[in-house]
Amino acid sequence: MITKASDAELQETPNDESVRRPGRAVGRGRAVGYKRRSRRALSVGEARSEADDAFRAALVDRVAVVVERELSQMSFPEAQSLALLPDHIMLSRLAEHSLSSPIDLKNRMALKGEERFREMLDRVGGAASLASVVNLLGTTEDAVRKHAERNTILAYRTPRREWSFPVFQFDQNKGVVYPGVKAFLKLTKDSEWPAEEKTRFLLVPYDPQLPGRETETPLDLLVDGQVERVMRMADRYLQQED
Repeated sequence: MITKASDAELQETPNDESVRRPGRAVGRGRAVGYKRRSRRALSVGEARSEADDAFRAALVDRVAVVVERELSQMSFPEAQSLALLPDHIMLSRLAEHSLSSPIDLKNRMALKGEERFREMLDRVGGAASLASVVNLLGTTEDAVRKHAERNTILAYRTPRREWSFPVFQFDQNKGVVYPGVKAFLKLTKDSEWPAEEKTRFLLVPYDPQLPGRETETPLDLLVDGQVERVMRMADRYLQQED
């Protein structure tokens, strides 16, 4: 079975550069701390469920993104002075900075869009890591990366530039991409259609007013093998976007 991606392959210890440039190391350091505590907890019999671990790891990644965003808006001397503070004061100062530094409307809308995208994915199983997909498909990391780069598997990059794969495209019982989804991706692989937008297209009901099929999505149709019908919908969708 596929587990949700943690979006991080973490180093055990920060290097000297991470100490000098706190804006590039805070997220990784926090995540490493969480991994270490997890291993100690498991060793004394306090094992968390897989779902709990996945949730906590995703939360750590989200916090890392927020911290990195705030640090990017600080001058380097400000970041240096922040790194010298105790943890609880450092976090307090970051929170104060976040509340006092205005973010323009476009960025606020983008952040809201990212949250909605994550929520949409979570409702259909979330996203899987590269290692999970390799295990499911019984292939190599190189082969999966090539599929991702060629858009023949639906994949997108995390903020840390790692591959993440929406789980809904896989038939986990058979260990394959659903044939209808595979055909759709093959037909659209050369388009300039970002993976996130393809995901939204596939997961949003195509006709909420249709009696008895108010929640049916293009993904449902692809799983049912109705590729041509979905391609016609995709053409109309892209024309509206233009």
